[in-house]
Amino acid sequence: MEAGTDTSNELVRISDELLRRYGLDIDTDAGMARCLVLSEFIVTTAVQPDLTIYRISQLDNEQNISQLFAAARHGGSGRTDLLLYRDGPWETTFRKLATEMID
Repeated sequence: MEAGTDTSNELVRISDELLRRYGLDIDTDAGMARCLVLSEFIVTTAVQPDLTIYRISQLDNEQNISQLFAAARHGGSGRTDLLLYRDGPWETTFRKLATEMID
């Protein structure tokens, strides 16, 4: 398994756990969405039949939102496709914050 897939699966797992415990469900015209705001991060999922899109975004000091990570998990196969990944220090901060909340 390549490193990108490992990273995707781990970030999806962490996001899923956070959203399951603390997320807010929102019923939209396109299906169900779940979201959670953590200090500077916004974690969301969009659930469609047989597909879930995970996103991690960051709110910066100028109040701009930057999308840092997006992945699609296929319900039938469980396969995760990495759609967007921006390398940077955000991941260490996000993992630390998320781990503290999950543990």
